[in-house]
Amino acid sequence: MIDQATAPRILSGFTELKPIWVIITLLLGTKLFGFPGLLLTVPVASFINSLLEDETLQTEPDSDNIETVLLMDKVLG
Repeated sequence: MIDQATAPRILSGFTELKPIWVIITLLLGTKLFGFPGLLLTVPVASFINSLLEDETLQTEPDSDNIETVLLMDKVLG
């Protein structure tokens, strides 16, 4: 039981996925693809997560966000 609770936390540290997503991907991968799914779903989910994070970091900030940041900068400092 302890291994089942600590494994998602350990995997989430390596993959930068939240532990709940590690559990969900392991369950779905096993259910859909059996043993190969168990081995491959967490790395695939981590890869997809890194692609999505890169995509969100590369998007241009809109003018509303810039105005908010400038306003907060004036208020705080």
